[in-house]
Amino acid sequence: MYGSWRYIVPQNGPDFQNYGFLAQASWFFTEKAALYGRYDWISPGNQPGSLDNFNSVTLGLNFLPFTFTNRYKLTLETSYVLDSISSTIVPTGSGLGYLPTADDGQFLLRLQLQFGF
Repeated sequence: MYGSWRYIVPQNGPDFQNYGFLAQASWFFTEKAALYGRYDWISPGNQPGSLDNFNSVTLGLNFLPFTFTNRYKLTLETSYVLDSISSTIVPTGSGLGYLPTADDGQFLLRLQLQFGF
């Protein structure tokens, strides 16, 4: 669980603040597999403009093929954004996998292989 706060002083215009919060929990139901859930919330705070909060809920599964290291992991996750992402301060090209849209609600399904050296 963590939170963030930004205080921005632009060269032109008033100062403003943004806030964020993330909560995540996981459970290893076998020695090699874990189920996890996550909630993200990002508020534009008092940033000028007509902006909405970003809210997403994620459910995922991690599979670690080797018990002696966590350098290799296969992840399958699905995420749901509750509101329109285009009206938030979250950039759509940020690598999150969401597309710019004015419609509420967007699903994401991601499968990835992670490895380290």
